[in-house]
Amino acid sequence: MSLGSEARAERRSKLDISPADAVSSASSLRQILCGNDAIVHGGRPLGNYGPPHALFHPALARLDFHLRHLGKNLAELEPEPELLNNVHYFMEKSLEVYANAVAREGRLTPLLKMALGMSLLEQNLVYGATNDFVWRANNKYVTIVEQIKSEFALGGDAFLQAALSYSELISDRRYHPRSMKTNHPAILIGLMGDYIEIGRAIYLGGDVYYDETFLQRLSLDFFSHEHILRLAQAFKAVMLARDAKEHYYTRLEAAPPPEDSLAHPFPSPTHLSGDPLPEKLVFRCRLTKSGERYVFPSGIDFRESSVSSGLYIPHMPLPDDPSDPDASEAPSGTSTTALQIEVLVKFTDRYDPLAHRILAAAGFAPRLYSCSRVHGELYMAVMELLPGWTMEHQTKRLGKAVPLSVFDCVRAAIDRLHEEDIVFGDLRPSNVVCTPESVAEPGSAVQTEQLRAKLVDFDWTGVDGEGLYPAVLDDNKQWVAGVEWYGMMRKEHDLGMLEKLRLMCK
Repeated sequence: MSLGSEARAERRSKLDISPADAVSSASSLRQILCGNDAIVHGGRPLGNYGPPHALFHPALARLDFHLRHLGKNLAELEPEPELLNNVHYFMEKSLEVYANAVAREGRLTPLLKMALGMSLLEQNLVYGATNDFVWRANNKYVTIVEQIKSEFALGGDAFLQAALSYSELISDRRYHPRSMKTNHPAILIGLMGDYIEIGRAIYLGGDVYYDETFLQRLSLDFFSHEHILRLAQAFKAVMLARDAKEHYYTRLEAAPPPEDSLAHPFPSPTHLSGDPLPEKLVFRCRLTKSGERYVFPSGIDFRESSVSSGLYIPHMPLPDDPSDPDASEAPSGTSTTALQIEVLVKFTDRYDPLAHRILAAAGFAPRLYSCSRVHGELYMAVMELLPGWTMEHQTKRLGKAVPLSVFDCVRAAIDRLHEEDIVFGDLRPSNVVCTPESVAEPGSAVQTEQLRAKLVDFDWTGVDGEGLYPAVLDDNKQWVAGVEWYGMMRKEHDLGMLEKLRLMCK
């Protein structure tokens, strides 16, 4: 654990707020979720979130996939008669109205234990969080945190309390040595009234990131068959993820990583489809949209600008591409160590590798090494790490005009895409990288440096008249007429944005 991450964990451990009190008090909740000292991140307030959990552990990736595909006839999720019977009984007792939360917990916790086929360890967490129950692997590592509340609006949010209890437990100094070798992947379960929530949590450098993947009303009505089957499949998914984590922790204890390993704060993506994932990809740091490298975010403003980028810088072996005459050379601007190169990895919910490769072949985009679908419903694009800076950086940070040579490249790139009826869609200065290039003067051996341009960010590209813009666009003032939220993409939009870029160049 780094000094910064250990300090954040220490700060959390000193907060004299129990999870039960935090979810019952707006002021306490603000202290934990808001401001620069926020160390529990689940989407509230705006910007207080992290990368998808499925990226960080195969067990969480598997759980994410299963919970997204309930009712899809996956053989591994088919419930046995005993499980269906246990789920039915659990739902039946969940529908009862109990005198208080203690009575409800005492009745439902053993039933949940029975449905999940687990031995229950009740553990009083630090600062008196006695209402939570924790399942542990090897009696050391947290696998599941469960919280039961009586009813909605009585005592706060059960799922959030489970996340806060997880944070409190993992932040304890006794866990620090374990936090040097794992991100503590965990499953969260919250029960309130006739609703159940299932989600995940991870621990990255003193910060806890959690999300909810599954929500169901525990209803036994005309559609009892459907409700029981869905919850039974969800419980089966939880059991599979729990077993995978227990195997992982057994291996971790038998063969721990080197003491200086920094693998656990970084993604460990699980391939779903598309190009194979590059071998021996070793993540080193993250990257903000403006180009700053970091390992852990510091401060809410910095976090907002960084987590939404999904950008990472790893090392990997230099690819060997016989069809590429330059394959034996590292991409310009990258560092090499024993044929290792730095590359850029982008995780995003939509991406167009075809458009990217069209422009890369023409010299107007970074080389794309691979583009894959990974668990978490994301694309993973591995590309050349470009030297240089964006047009936005050139004008706002450096205070310099953009030369026309940059605009000429952008115009040629857009023309090439339009030849294929492809609309780029997001032609803003932040997506144009100015790359320095040495050019020989005509009739002379003298080399001069000239700025050229390459386009990045192929998230939005679509076919002219068919593709759609995202349902949410940034500041509308920067778009040309016709660009609308979830509107049709047209070539003339690119041309209008191209004119805006021309006005920035001299």
